[in-house]
Amino acid sequence: MKADHIGHECQRNSNFPARSAQYHARLVEMLTASANPETTDWFTNYLKGEITYRRLKTGMLRAILAEFHEVTQIDQLPDEVQLGQMRYWLAKPMAEDKLTAILWLQKWLKLKSSTSEAPTSVGLALEMLEDVFRVGDIHDWSTNDWLCVKVLEIIPEQHSGFIPRLMNWVNADSLWQRRSCLLAFKKCGKRGKYLDEIEVLIDRLLPSEERFVLTAVGWVLSDASRQYMDWAANLFEKYFDRLSHEVIVRHAKYLPNYDDIKRRSRERKE
Repeated sequence: MKADHIGHECQRNSNFPARSAQYHARLVEMLTASANPETTDWFTNYLKGEITYRRLKTGMLRAILAEFHEVTQIDQLPDEVQLGQMRYWLAKPMAEDKLTAILWLQKWLKLKSSTSEAPTSVGLALEMLEDVFRVGDIHDWSTNDWLCVKVLEIIPEQHSGFIPRLMNWVNADSLWQRRSCLLAFKKCGKRGKYLDEIEVLIDRLLPSEERFVLTAVGWVLSDASRQYMDWAANLFEKYFDRLSHEVIVRHAKYLPNYDDIKRRSRERKE
């Protein structure tokens, strides 16, 4: 079933709009009850107002999601209904609504990964996420990081047939979708897998001067440099003129020539 049909199926199968509002109200009640208001303003300011937080830690979100599933049995509903709910919450403005949907998607994909439904399920998940990016429902680096680390990193390692599709995201209009196509390979780079594909993506991305594209490149190279130092060092050198000073200072620190590359970057900046 195509992701753009999920909403229609939900409406036919489960009175989707009304039930979504009921489910969401229950979830918000549970999230709000566990929130720490003393740190909410701090974390919202840390994200520079890009998204608003109730300020719940990951472990708390996982516990709330598990309780929510137990109480509502929503995770026993048909896949199209579950995906519709995830999509519904990814469109909500509060960070924890989006993060709960991401954790739910991670759990759902893990359950599907060992079944014959895995290819269909991954395809549906990617179609849903492509729509999320298209309409701008992911618009801050924190949520984007969560999506990449919790969901997208699973796909190249376990579902390699979808690698060309992920790599094609490099052509997307959305900054966050372009960033995600590279961060989806971060764990692979750390393990020395798909290094050629990573280099292709970096080469395609780096004409961009967008800060969060550049920091994604730095993050991937930094993680890889701990075990694959020569490969990472070569790319830092190859793309030195395209990398920002921030990326060099923060992400080249595991290289043996870090002091030299940092000095060169500082001189270039001056």
